[in-house]
Amino acid sequence: MRKTLLLALFLLIGMGQWVMAQGNRYLSEVFTDAQITVTNNVVYGANNHFFPPTTTYPVANLTMRVYQPSQTVDANQARPVMVYIHTGNFLPPVINGGITGSIDDSSAVNMCRQWAKRGYVVIAPKYRVGWNPLAATQLERTAQLLNAVYRAINDIKTSVRFMRKTVAIDGNPYKIDQSKITLFGVGSGGYVALAYPTMNQWAEVSLPKFQLPNGQSVIDSNIVGNLDGFGGLLNQNNWPGYSSAVNMAINVGGAMADTSWLDGGEVPMVSFHSVRDPFAPYRQGIVVVPTTNENVVEVQGAGIYQGLVNAYGNNAPFADVNKFRDPISNVARSNYNQTIPYIYPAPNDQINTGSGEGLWPIIRPVRNLPLGPGGSITTFFNETDPYTWWDSTTLTFVVAAVNAQTGGTYNAQSLHQQGLLGNPGMSRVKGLTFIDTIQQYIHPRILHTLDLATNVTFRVNMAGLTANSAGLHIAGNFNGWNPGSTAMTQDPNNANIWTYTTKLTPGDNLEFKFINGNSWGQDESIPSACAVGGNRGYTVSGNGNDTLPLYFFSSCQSGLVPLQSVTFQVDMTGLTVSSNGVHIAGSFQGWNPAGTPMTPAAHNGNIYTYTTNLPLGDVVEWKYINGNSWGSEEFVPGACAINGQGGGNRSHTVVAGNNLLSAVMFGSCSVFTPVPVNVTFMLSMQGQTVSTNGVHIAGSFQGWNPSTSALTQDPQNPTVWSYTHNGLMSGDTIFYKFINGNAWGNDESVSGSCVFPGTGNRYLIVPLVNSTLSLVGFGSCSASNPIITFRVNMTGLTIDSMGVGIAGTLNGWNPASTRMTQDPADPNVWTYSTPLATGTTVLYKFINGSSWGQDEVLADSTCGQPNGFGSYNRRYVVPALPTTLPAVAFGSCNPPAPVLATLSGRYSYNNTANTAMTNSVVRLMNGTTIVASDSTDALGDYSISGVAPGTYTLNGATSKPWGGVTASDALLATRHVVGALVQTGLRLKASDVNGSNTVNSLDALTTSRRFSGLVGSFSVGNWAAENLPVSFSSGTITRNLLAICYGDVNGSYNPSTALRQEPKLNFVSNGIQTIGSEGHANRWGWSADRTMTFGALSVVVTLPEGVVVDAARSRMDNGNFDYHQNGRELRISWYSLEENHRKAGEPLLELDLSGLPNNGLSVSDLVIEPLSEAASPLAEVYDLTTLRIPNLKQASEFECRLYPNPSRGSGILDLRLPYAGTVMVKIWDGSGRLVAQLAEQKPTAGPFQWGLPLEGLAQGLYRVDVTLLPESEKGTKVLHETLPLEILP
Repeated sequence: MRKTLLLALFLLIGMGQWVMAQGNRYLSEVFTDAQITVTNNVVYGANNHFFPPTTTYPVANLTMRVYQPSQTVDANQARPVMVYIHTGNFLPPVINGGITGSIDDSSAVNMCRQWAKRGYVVIAPKYRVGWNPLAATQLERTAQLLNAVYRAINDIKTSVRFMRKTVAIDGNPYKIDQSKITLFGVGSGGYVALAYPTMNQWAEVSLPKFQLPNGQSVIDSNIVGNLDGFGGLLNQNNWPGYSSAVNMAINVGGAMADTSWLDGGEVPMVSFHSVRDPFAPYRQGIVVVPTTNENVVEVQGAGIYQGLVNAYGNNAPFADVNKFRDPISNVARSNYNQTIPYIYPAPNDQINTGSGEGLWPIIRPVRNLPLGPGGSITTFFNETDPYTWWDSTTLTFVVAAVNAQTGGTYNAQSLHQQGLLGNPGMSRVKGLTFIDTIQQYIHPRILHTLDLATNVTFRVNMAGLTANSAGLHIAGNFNGWNPGSTAMTQDPNNANIWTYTTKLTPGDNLEFKFINGNSWGQDESIPSACAVGGNRGYTVSGNGNDTLPLYFFSSCQSGLVPLQSVTFQVDMTGLTVSSNGVHIAGSFQGWNPAGTPMTPAAHNGNIYTYTTNLPLGDVVEWKYINGNSWGSEEFVPGACAINGQGGGNRSHTVVAGNNLLSAVMFGSCSVFTPVPVNVTFMLSMQGQTVSTNGVHIAGSFQGWNPSTSALTQDPQNPTVWSYTHNGLMSGDTIFYKFINGNAWGNDESVSGSCVFPGTGNRYLIVPLVNSTLSLVGFGSCSASNPIITFRVNMTGLTIDSMGVGIAGTLNGWNPASTRMTQDPADPNVWTYSTPLATGTTVLYKFINGSSWGQDEVLADSTCGQPNGFGSYNRRYVVPALPTTLPAVAFGSCNPPAPVLATLSGRYSYNNTANTAMTNSVVRLMNGTTIVASDSTDALGDYSISGVAPGTYTLNGATSKPWGGVTASDALLATRHVVGALVQTGLRLKASDVNGSNTVNSLDALTTSRRFSGLVGSFSVGNWAAENLPVSFSSGTITRNLLAICYGDVNGSYNPSTALRQEPKLNFVSNGIQTIGSEGHANRWGWSADRTMTFGALSVVVTLPEGVVVDAARSRMDNGNFDYHQNGRELRISWYSLEENHRKAGEPLLELDLSGLPNNGLSVSDLVIEPLSEAASPLAEVYDLTTLRIPNLKQASEFECRLYPNPSRGSGILDLRLPYAGTVMVKIWDGSGRLVAQLAEQKPTAGPFQWGLPLEGLAQGLYRVDVTLLPESEKGTKVLHETLPLEILP
């Protein structure tokens, strides 16, 4: 009891703190509910059904439900399959005495959706049910139950073969891996899951407890088929040639019919079983019928067979307990080999839980103690399935429906209360708690069984160390920390490298150590910088293959050799640094001149540095680049170039420790040494009124005196002033300003690239030689200040409430001070204009808002330079003329790329199945212009990519043959005309066969005549397709398109087969009609074999060679009648809005024939073709209509007629005999059984009537065989006729 409470607390509280392998497919849910597609009523086969109880065992479809991650979000093309086998005691819910028992159970739906959200394709088959739990003897109950189980097993095998069939011939529509299939059975479904892979020899079905008194098995393969589900009188062969093999079986609450079924080499098994389950014994006992508590057959439960499964080695994929150390597995093991109170009196009042990997004993409180006055709980109310739940209100409706269907008197409240006794505290929360436990336990084991676990390769480099003679080992939490059990393998190509590979569960948090030997004390000592509790750590991915870094023994480093820090330095003093910055290119980075930018040093902005880790002992070569392309690289003097060759590369051999290289000057072997130089400053006063006190310069090099350093006016260009200062030291950084006068207050206000950030002063790095600086304007970094317009395109972004701004050297990097204006011509574009000095280098960023953190992140160096924060600032050199910059995308160097869309979908025929329009064309139209098109694939799918935003029309075209039109379609068109059944959409378009944009009686008539062959084509053509308006701007858009044949108003056509598989008319003989001279037959009447109401009749029949229809007429009331003969093919079309009631035998139509053969014409000579059908006045096509047609024979032939037919109690056999002889009559029922044989008669030639006594025949269809034997064999032959007979009640 204590363990149960601890488990419940763990599940309800601890589960929130520990989730196995979050985010790993198959272990946890990686898809949402909205991303799951559920398909109902997928037909996976057909077979004889045994419930409701019947003596005919009709063949009906087998259907299932399919859950899968939507293929629009899941690109996996080979997904494992889970087969959910529901419970129910092999009877429907309620009738089985319980509440659950179908794929609609709450727990069933929940588990299937959880699997699909983990990435599985889940099928939930509805298998056949039916047996009698009330049979008088245990043997009868055993026989019936075993046959029900046997049928269920074969149905599940059918579903597995069906899935493999979809891969082989259907194009794998569910995207499954047919080599990875797992069975999951609950309750009675658990029996099926266990028997499916183990009941594989007929001897296992013939054990003594499964035998009849005559020693034969209760299962007769001649009736229900063999072990693979083939053969048998009451069994259909489904998908022969496909394998039924599965990889794993999971049982929840079921048992095994006999452990002798188990053999080595069979599939792994996992079992969840309530230890005190009173119906399915946990160890060994008799299965009990839940409805009556009657015994059925002895079985073995999980407490026994799970240990045998492990003993046989079948659970080897997950037998290593060290690989399954999760809390869920540990709780299961804590319940192994426990002896606990049981549900029966002494000496059976104790039970042992047993053990074996894959076993989860569910221990719930025992319920055989008195509850107080009124009695005690019986053993049958011990808890069996705590993972189920139901809604009592829904149960009321379900029970009412069952009672209405069966005439039963089931009581919903009683079922609910009884269910609570077996599942106390029943609730959705409780059920989901146990389901979560099941899911967490099974999926790691499924991964290892289906080979979906991750291959993890551990590697260690022993370079510089001597490997122990015992070799290298690894110890960790995945092998029980055993230092000597797991040997590593030495790499044959590199003796320093040792490896070990094993399969582990994704999401496992590994801890491990390498052992130089095979015992503790020889393990590595791991530095704290890379240690996890003193060990190495790693989390297993779900990628299938993990190769860990090649660790150095007792080190955080990895690789073939240890890495050392190397810092490169170059001094750019006296040089103008390229707007693209300074880079380094070398052997260590692929000689990419733009790939490795260098960063100005904090202590000296002239020195650029780059630090990286390189292998010890490597000889590296490199050059410094003033820019980011070849042609801007330095010329290295021979004194420091490799091999002493001038213009060669610099080189360095990496040594142990930090390698800090000297800060040599660009293109030099030496470090910088300052020298005195003369610098001339040049100033343009254009546009300025020069002070009478002249123009001066003040700066750090002259004590910031505004009046001592006067500029000299150029006599040739009065706007130009100059000043030369001698003795400035090269490499020094000086600061200065120009003054229009000789006092502070008249100094310039300047901004731009010539201003040192944060000072407002110009600055200069003194060049290495005497220099004259470029002409600048007063208050400007250039001689004139052109207007520069900055623009940014914010397409696709949400604009901050503060709008868009710009920050940079042009405004002191203030993110809030400079706001941009929205362009009225394009609201996505924001602009800012300002005058800037020519030659100024502007660094800037766009801001979506007004503060840092809202600035763009520019990752492209082509328009910027590194900002020291892992990204780039935009960089722009101001030209001489006003410039409007391109509207670049926020965070990009380029304008926004045109947004192209992809349009995809499915082109289908507008019928019930939405049949794929394969090998057809889908076109995207702009007016009458085809913008793009694509041919459909085997699923009818198309995809048109690279489409610019806009509004288009989508339509389709096909070369498939036209078809599917019958008189039923003409009737539907007529019903539309009178408003009885209005057509819409594409069906309406299909009705308008004359293209008048309205449907009228002429359309209906033309449709009928196209079917009959009187009209060869429609004026609108053969195919009608939707014209879908499509508007889009970006992304992927799905639009499905429909097509239909003109005239096919009911959508009966299947373009994949061109015709229906079989006609819906059937012809039977209706006695004999004498033909006249020269092969003529007038008024050859056709009638129905039963009373029917007709609205339309379509006939396509192939006549014998030479037979000609001279005339045809309808015997119906009103309506439109057409016929046409083309060669041997005869087509007849009739339709009417009025109801036409016809009794059995009452004529429908008459034909006048000529050219009949001498031996006449039999019904069997007529070939009924597809499209033949009859329909009701509502245009609903009947499944099968039988027409009675007399055989045509010469008058001298043997003629037979039976009337009345249908008959009640008596009938007259009217014969015309060509010669005297003996007449014999036999009557057979529908199953082929002889039910009557009349006494022989010996009439003379000519007419003869014979009364038939039919009083003893039950209602149904019969066959009457009439045989005439000649008195002499000379010149005569035996004549035979078969007549149909229907007996009415």
